[in-house]
Amino acid sequence: MPGFFYGLTFSRMPITLFPRLSVGNTKLGKILNWNLPARVTCPGKSEYCETVCYACTRLYKYENVKESYKNRRKARNKPGWVNDMIARINASETKVVRIHASGDFDSLKYINNWNKIVQGCPGTTFYFYTRSWVVENLLEPLKKLAREPNVFAWFSCDRSMPVPPKPANVRLAYMSMDDFDEPKYKVDLVFRVKHKTVRKRMGQYSSLVCPVEQGVDSKVQLTCEKCKICFSNYKTNRQPRNLQNATVSNRGLRALFVHV
Repeated sequence: MPGFFYGLTFSRMPITLFPRLSVGNTKLGKILNWNLPARVTCPGKSEYCETVCYACTRLYKYENVKESYKNRRKARNKPGWVNDMIARINASETKVVRIHASGDFDSLKYINNWNKIVQGCPGTTFYFYTRSWVVENLLEPLKKLAREPNVFAWFSCDRSMPVPPKPANVRLAYMSMDDFDEPKYKVDLVFRVKHKTVRKRMGQYSSLVCPVEQGVDSKVQLTCEKCKICFSNYKTNRQPRNLQNATVSNRGLRALFVHV
């Protein structure tokens, strides 16, 4: 029988010593996310992304945050981690999970474990950005993960990297370093690191710029939770499961998750 706890409804209350998922940040909104230490878990990192990595700045530099991510890196290799993640995610009313706001897929076993997690949470939508596609033995497992019906996958790239492959069910995200850095090939979304101009589309293929980074002043704080482009398909109108319930009450979040 479902239980009720501080504004959240659970089918079962997971009690465990494994590290918790995080609940969003100022850009994500109240979206669940699982993070690892940046750089050391990023085998596909490029010259540019390593230089401007946001997961090495601001709150990510706090010792408690870094320690939390180190603990998650250790926990993911322990027996029971997959089942623990499935229980936590299924118990939450928040039905969107960002895999890695910090860190990346760094091993075949780890990717396969995420396959088991997303299969165990069919009512939840997962999405991720990765540069690990450049690692030869990780490309096929990532493509397999991307084929899961509740997964939205993005291959990240920039001008220092080769042109990425674009298998079925994978979209491309380009990191623009400045106002003059435009993608030379077709991509689905552009993120802007340093910009002084208003740009809604960039490049010869008129690729969409992330709405948060278009440079347009807005009285409303736009978050990934509100935008939904990254975990839906605005071209095919494919929507994630239970999207209308992809928010969660502010009360009692720390009972299951932490804000780091």
